[in-house]
Parts: sequence; structure tokens; C-alpha cells
Amino acid sequence: MRERWLESQIALGIAPPDTRLTPRNPEVAAWDSLSADEKRVCARHQEVFAGFLSHTDAQIGRVTDYLEAQGLLDDTLVIVMSDNGASAEGGALGNLNLRRHFQHIPETLDEHLAALDTLGSDRHWNNYPAGWGHAGNTPHRWFKMQTHGGGVRDPLIVHWPRRIGQGGAINRQFCHCADLAPTILEAAGIDPAPQPGRMAMQGTSIAYTFDDPEAPTRKRVQYFELMGNRGIWADGWKAVTRHYPGDDYAAERWELYHLDSDFSEAEDLAATHPDRLGELQDLWEREAAANAVFPLDDRNIDRLPHTYYLSPRRRWSFAQGQGRMSGYAAPAIGNRSYLIEGEIDIDLASHGVILAAGGQAGGFVLHLDGGHLVHEYVGPRDRQVLRSAAALEPGRRRIAFQFAKTGDYRGTASLLVDGRTEAVATMADLWPAPVSGGVTCGHDDASPLSDSYAMPGTFTGTILSLTVETADDFRIDPALETHIALCED
Repeated sequence: MRERWLESQIALGIAPPDTRLTPRNPEVAAWDSLSADEKRVCARHQEVFAGFLSHTDAQIGRVTDYLEAQGLLDDTLVIVMSDNGASAEGGALGNLNLRRHFQHIPETLDEHLAALDTLGSDRHWNNYPAGWGHAGNTPHRWFKMQTHGGGVRDPLIVHWPRRIGQGGAINRQFCHCADLAPTILEAAGIDPAPQPGRMAMQGTSIAYTFDDPEAPTRKRVQYFELMGNRGIWADGWKAVTRHYPGDDYAAERWELYHLDSDFSEAEDLAATHPDRLGELQDLWEREAAANAVFPLDDRNIDRLPHTYYLSPRRRWSFAQGQGRMSGYAAPAIGNRSYLIEGEIDIDLASHGVILAAGGQAGGFVLHLDGGHLVHEYVGPRDRQVLRSAAALEPGRRRIAFQFAKTGDYRGTASLLVDGRTEAVATMADLWPAPVSGGVTCGHDDASPLSDSYAMPGTFTGTILSLTVETADDFRIDPALETHIALCED
């Protein structure tokens, strides 16, 4: 597929005619080495990806169709881009639930085979295998999160018929995502000069290419750094490193490519142009220092399965109908004891969501169903449901869900109504780190956490008060938690 796609890229003019296909990434298994079942799984993942790509294309079409119907399309600057190269996070067989990947919970081939017919539905948070990520990065070798072309070279389409005289041209000027903000400001006639006390805007506007697709590149330098991977581009040359966590930065080997004549980074010229490589390394140091990159930090949430970003708070209050609270600000309940309690006013017909966190890929919901107080926890593999023995009497009721940790990722859960224990169960299939995705009170606005209510599951009673309190029986590394929060954001 990489060979076929490169041929198509050259035929379309996206890649230069002399572009070489880099060798297969050593971290990707050859297709012929997979079993028949593994091929079925991998092929199905790519079919689902193709479907979602077509769906995305259709939504872009809806936007442009609307602009055209309003007579605005020719006068509107439209930018379509990818945020990074294709991902290797799916591993050998892809992911059914990316939350498992982030928390280091493995998935089996049998699980993938059982999910073939539902893959891509709302029952999964899926991602394709690394092999298809490699193919998606054709003709490059590496992936998202690396500073080689497979990580940082992406599609960019700019559409503005009233301003761009030669529509349909494929431009070769070097452009970085930092260049788009000054481009938009120039298009809008806004001066990007820095205001007192503010950092100067980075980037070089590419508006000059709108009139002359063959204009020389005005940008002179661009540095890259991500989780220890480093790179620097200047005047058509690029120096880059592939970093592995824990390796000595000083001992890492730098590669050198002349991108003006080597689109795919296929020929490493470090040995033949050591002086130029040295100049670029020195330039990277200066650019990195100027942009506060140091100290370098190669930690990644993928390597931190038992930690999570923690707020110093121990108590949160919620109000009925409030908007979604970010997962970064929400109660961090992973692997610790906690208590949800509140007061509600209900009648015999009251139902709906009291508190919801996360979504169908993982989370919990406290809700009223048929008069019963219900807590559902969507764990890595199982749904654990706790339901009050009796329906709640109409009127003001004090409700609570209490989780008492008895060991790592396990504990005893209790439902209480007016101080009376209504249900008790042992919970063991728990997420190592907290379920993210945000919290809502009085409704559920993400993917449904339960099949027992219709979205958005609006609570039809009145939530008079609702709080969450967390205990101290957890492990904490404040510096690490801050780093993870920044990386995820």
C-alpha cells in the first residue's frame, strides 16, 4: 500500500517525481508475517478509518455548501489541516478502547475478533494498528509524536477564491502550523505586533504565496521538540533526532536531510556534511533556549500508568444543569476512597442523571431509574451496577455513593438513602487512573454511560445539593502530575 500510495502522491503532484519510499519502519511487522485472524482485524480497523475519513470529508462539505448557499464561500478563508502525522498508538492490532492503551491494559486478539462487526460504532473508542499509521505516513518512516517527517509533515489546504488567484496550485514553500495565525491576521488586516508585556507572535505569514505559488520561501528557521525528539529546519535543510525515553541526549545521533531535494527524508547526509549538521545543532540549541524548551523532558503519559493529575482540592460542589467540568478540574477518584452525597427532591415519576463522569469508554454515572438509585461504573472490561433495594419515596431524600478502597484498584461500594445502606458490592475492575472526559450534573452530554436512559438523561427532579469528597489513600507526585496535565492538554 505504501508503494501504491506514493505512486498516487506523485501522480497528483503532492510528492515530487523523484521522491523515494523509505524502508519499512523496523517497529512495524510485515503484513505477510501476520496470521489470517490478525490480518482480518487489521483490515477491519483500516476499513473503519476509511469510513470515518469519508464522514469527515462529508462534514467539511456541509460547511462549504452552507457558505456557498449564503454567497460567502468565495470571500471566506478556509484552512483544512491535520494536527500531526499518523499514529502508532494502536500497536500491532489497534485499539478497541484507547483508554486501555493510555492506562496500560492489554487487549487480546480474541477481543478484537469478537468486536469486528461493532468496530467503529459507539461501543468502542478505537484506533487503527501502527502498520496502517505507517502506511498513512507514506513516504515517511516515523509517526506522530516524533519530529521526523512522519510526525510533523501534514496535509494543508487553503481555499479563498477571491484572494488566491491560481486555485488548485500545489505550493512547495516551507510552512509550519505557527505560520497560520499570522496568515489569518494579515488576511484580516490586523497588525500582529506584540502588545506591551506580551511575547511576540511566532511564525511567518504565508499570504505572500496566495499571489505567487512559486515565490521563494520567506521563512528562515523552525525548531521542533516533543518528548525529547528534536529537530531543526533552516533554508531547506533539516537536522533531526529520534529519541527513546531515558536515552542520553548528548550521545544521541543526529540525522541530516536536504528537504529541498529529499521530500521523504530518505538519504541521511550527516556523514557527508558534518559542518552543516554542526551549524544546525547549534541553531537548535539557540532556538530551544529562546523558546524555553529546556530542561528537556521525555516523560509521556503512556509510561505512567499508575499516576494522574491531581488537584489539591478534596471537595467539589455541583449544581444541577451546570456545564461540563473539564477532566483536569474534576474530582480525581482513581485508586482512592471517595464519597458522593447530596440531597434531591423527587416525585414518583422522577428519573435521570444526577452526576456523570467520562463516557462509554470508561466512567461512572449516578442516576435515578424507575425510582431506584443506581450507580454504574464502566471499567476496563466490565460494567458494574449497584441498585438500591427499594424505590425512593417522594420528597426530599439524602443520597450517597461511597467507595472504600481496600487495595490497589479495588474496594467496597455502597449506596445509601437517608443514611440507610441500600446496596453493597465489591468493585475490582477499576481504572488505575481517574476516568477523564469531564463531569456533568443533572444530565449526560457525552457518549451515554448507561443504556437505561435516553440521552441527555436530564434529571426531572431537583438536585438541592451535591458534593464529592476524596480521601488521602493514594500515591502522589505533584511535579509528575503537573507534567502529565500539561502533556494531555
